Amino acid sequence: MNNTSIKRNSIFIGIIILISIYLLREDILGNKVQFAGDARDQFLADKIVIRNSLYEGSLPLWSPFLMGGEPLLAKTQLGVISINSLLEFIMPNVYTTMLVNALIHLIILGIGMYFLARTVNLEPRFALISSIVCMLSSYVTSSIFYVTFQFVGLAFAPYVIMFTIKGIRNKEWIKYGVLAGVFLSLQFLEGAFEVFTFSAMIVVYILLFHLIGRNFIGRLIKSSLLGIIIIVVAIGISAIKFLPAIENANASQRQQPYDYETSLGSHITFKYFFPTLIDSRSITEPLKHPIKGTGNVEIGVLSAILILISIPNFKKKNYLLFLGLLIFGILMITDSPLVYALWKYFPYFNKQKHVIKAEFIFLLSASVLTAYGVYYLLSRIKSKKTSNFVYVTLVSLLIITSWGATYEVRMKKPYMELESVDIMKYMGEDKDMFRFKAYETNGIDWGTNYYSIYYNLRDIYGYVNLWQLEYLPQFLSVANSQPSKLFGMLNMKYLTSMQELNIDGFKLIKKFEDRLKDCKYDKDTIIDFYNSKNCPDYTHHRKAWGPYLYLNERFMPRAYVVENAVLILGKREIAKQVAFQFMLEQRFNPSDNVIIIGSESINKYNLDELKRYSSIILTEGTIDQNSIGLLRGYKDNGGMLLPDIINGKNTINNDEISKMWDLFSGNYTVADYKEINYNHYKAKFPAKAGNFVVLSEKFSVYPGWIAKSDSKRLEILNANVMNSAVYFGNKGGEIDFVYR
Repeated sequence: MNNTSIKRNSIFIGIIILISIYLLREDILGNKVQFAGDARDQFLADKIVIRNSLYEGSLPLWSPFLMGGEPLLAKTQLGVISINSLLEFIMPNVYTTMLVNALIHLIILGIGMYFLARTVNLEPRFALISSIVCMLSSYVTSSIFYVTFQFVGLAFAPYVIMFTIKGIRNKEWIKYGVLAGVFLSLQFLEGAFEVFTFSAMIVVYILLFHLIGRNFIGRLIKSSLLGIIIIVVAIGISAIKFLPAIENANASQRQQPYDYETSLGSHITFKYFFPTLIDSRSITEPLKHPIKGTGNVEIGVLSAILILISIPNFKKKNYLLFLGLLIFGILMITDSPLVYALWKYFPYFNKQKHVIKAEFIFLLSASVLTAYGVYYLLSRIKSKKTSNFVYVTLVSLLIITSWGATYEVRMKKPYMELESVDIMKYMGEDKDMFRFKAYETNGIDWGTNYYSIYYNLRDIYGYVNLWQLEYLPQFLSVANSQPSKLFGMLNMKYLTSMQELNIDGFKLIKKFEDRLKDCKYDKDTIIDFYNSKNCPDYTHHRKAWGPYLYLNERFMPRAYVVENAVLILGKREIAKQVAFQFMLEQRFNPSDNVIIIGSESINKYNLDELKRYSSIILTEGTIDQNSIGLLRGYKDNGGMLLPDIINGKNTINNDEISKMWDLFSGNYTVADYKEINYNHYKAKFPAKAGNFVVLSEKFSVYPGWIAKSDSKRLEILNANVMNSAVYFGNKGGEIDFVYR
């Protein structure tokens, strides 16, 4: 690259940087937060946890703040190993980090589009047009802050395409295959799982397109080898997140594939083709935009016209590559045979929803084709002066008529709103270790993460997109039938409510002042966003302010020790149902015993292990003819067996259950439980406190957690379905719980 070329590229890259800064004009000084949405209420809250983890010197693997604790690194839509995380080390706060992260990714995207167009031999001035169309589209300008996980992945997509093309056409195909794999892995690591998936499909498309031409066998071999390199590199680098993400998904609501209609989800029909892909703005009100954009591509009418003008370029193979990619992109976001085939045969495609997420394929290809349209138009003009005038005019019109030129990202300083949540401020001053619940929250939507994490509060629920099925809906649905006891077992000390309640086991502590009485809404949305600095953007978030605060009188500590335990044996689903039945019994008291869900067969235990339990519950299939000796030995040592198989019984009656409860007495001993960091907790307890250390933690349902004492590995038992326990044998000591 000569000096003239470098200078010319530098000028155009400078323009790209200026456009990036312009798009962030609402937050150019940083320290602001966007209008409420997934990016703020869910992902920004998670980024605060990441920041806290990094500053305390630990890897951001686990978050204790939502859903009673959940994996953090394993979240596919969260960039833990990312540019954003690196910025946390040097930025003054998470809000400034968000701004700088957006700016960097905008510049990466713009430069990527520029050099992608240059890769297919478009001159620099035409390459700039592809950057302008892409960066100023509705998709990019509205997703910068509102659909961050898609936007950061999009920034790397041009590089995946560019290096795949270079790999196909260059002798240094191994180098370019590695580079394509690196940028593909960056998409996944940044939390853009859907963009990663669809970008992988673009790679497949390019490799198949290369097969067109002479020497089919040679082309097939090169495409295959290049594809293998890209896949190996991408999976190899992203394995640190990919493997735990698969494990997490398999325990979540996405463990089973979706049916076709659910997987198809949001998609484009012919009726909405134009407003979704071209422009949805009203002719009479072209400057009026929805608050958070439309979620559409909207490249603009002029860009669409230029794409039509570009069609005479069809004899150029580079042009055909992107024209085919445009068609591929349209097929991916419609109810097409291609989507059905992918749902049927492509790995993991049937475990994600809404094919509309592939609309960025149309955006990238349309941006390059627009540049081809300008190229063809100017190639018909012989006068250089006229050609330059037309070029400047077209660039100006593309900018002026774009979404990005007039779209306003609503942002405000966050602190007045956050500091006005008095009820959370009150709970935050309690130095005890506990969780809370908002009475109005009984699912994943409209959580109060954004506010509660600011006050270092841990929530029973949370605004998340992936959750453990045994926790939600199974355990929490059961807990709602006896909230004081069962939520208390989850360490829930406080309950907030927008209305006065009369629920057994909850005592009113205080009614806080109504700080939102002057907030005005229209159809649940704040009317005067900029001047309502302490008001939530939606009425749904008002629940964060209470104003009623209740104390749970059956609140259990985060860690405690009990003497007695009931062991339920059997298949997981059957054992869970039995455990739920026992926990709902009026006489079940978590302060004097713990219910352990064990193995499917009693033969997996030795007698010493069985003697730890005051009672053993047998369900179908847990014993065979080899079990009799164990059963007799257990009974002879004073254990209670239900049903009493030894005495010929096959069922359990209420009297026997009542006798079992009679075995238990006394109370728990509180353990000294400390949070070393989010991935490491330490429980310390005195001698003769009891046999079982019980934690109001979900460690037992996530295999990444281990327990150690004096360098000896201890088994973490599944307790009370969603608690954890360790047998320690009535002696004092301390246990470290570490997530890795």
